[in-house]
Amino acid sequence: MKRITVLVSVLVIANVSYGQVKIDSAEDSNKIYHIDRWWTIGIGVVGTATDYIGVQRIIDKKQVTQEELRDLNRSNVPKFDRGALDQNPALEERHIIWSDVISLGTFFAPGLLFLDRKIRSDWLNVALMYYESQTISSNIYSWAPFGPQWLDRIRPKAYYESINLEDRMSGNGRNSFFSGHTSATATACFFMAKVYSDYYDLSGIDKAYPYLMAALPTVATSYLRVKGLKHFPSDVLVGAFIGAGIGILIPEIHRKRRLKLTARYDKEFKGFGLNWSP
Repeated sequence: MKRITVLVSVLVIANVSYGQVKIDSAEDSNKIYHIDRWWTIGIGVVGTATDYIGVQRIIDKKQVTQEELRDLNRSNVPKFDRGALDQNPALEERHIIWSDVISLGTFFAPGLLFLDRKIRSDWLNVALMYYESQTISSNIYSWAPFGPQWLDRIRPKAYYESINLEDRMSGNGRNSFFSGHTSATATACFFMAKVYSDYYDLSGIDKAYPYLMAALPTVATSYLRVKGLKHFPSDVLVGAFIGAGIGILIPEIHRKRRLKLTARYDKEFKGFGLNWSP
């Protein structure tokens, strides 16, 4: 467990190490991000492999026993989460389908960034950075000690006696915390918002608009996953927080920064200063 947690940490820390100061040439002086392409591809390939292994372990959990189902008690569920136990099971499948549609659609949505001429000129770096973001986000889901790999929070679906016993006993029913769909959706949407804001150097209320737009599919996916009896509200809230954090953090790590030397001499202060800025 410790070794896997370290692996995810290394993926993030390695980005910091390679997102260093770069002396710009005339050709790339207008680029926003610095990407070491081979290193980023390596992170993606290794991360894809570890994520596949992790997801298989999550899917192959042992079934929920009938004894565990009998012991389920809504009074043991935190009040904040009990709304997930008051849904209509007849609408479960419809909500799950729509959550899958939105999650899959947003996964490919960052491709829309390349409709913008300014961003399209840097398409390969942005695409690799997005691949890296989703890889790290999915590995956090697959391997983090607070994720479904190590926690067995039973999904809300198991609490509904009207649902057939086989579905309630599914091993996948132990993977309520946290929501991978919500995390992946938030990663994609907030990545788009961050990249667009960086390229156009947005600030103030203008900067808020892309992030508000990013929040809409994230909230919709969260809502549908709860209505589909897959997750409790706290599950989707944590998933949204993690996904949004990764979607913003990875582009920020790759921002090209310059070390500027400044000098000041007056009555109040005499000396030099260093400024690390985009």
